Amino acid sequence: MKYITSEYIVKNVPSIEGWNPYIDSMSGALEWSNGSDTWIYATPNWNEDGEIPFDISNEDGDYTSLGTLMLRKNSPLSEQLNTYVKNIKNSIKIIDKKLV
Repeated sequence: MKYITSEYIVKNVPSIEGWNPYIDSMSGALEWSNGSDTWIYATPNWNEDGEIPFDISNEDGDYTSLGTLMLRKNSPLSEQLNTYVKNIKNSIKIIDKKLV
């Protein structure tokens, strides 16, 4: 495996600050939820290997793209996972600021 996968993330990161990952059975997207009406979408290799688009959506249909994380080719999976987790934490901070 060159790059982290959704399955790898779900197996190795059960929760971040009360947000839990799950793989949507219909779309295959990796979603993060804390039980609120807002979700983080951050699916590894969604369009291209090594690319992870980070997006926020809510039940009203509002959608915000936070950008795309480009993983370094041939970097260790542990390093890729750490970078991914940092980006999820940043996404949570953005959501928290919007809710205040």
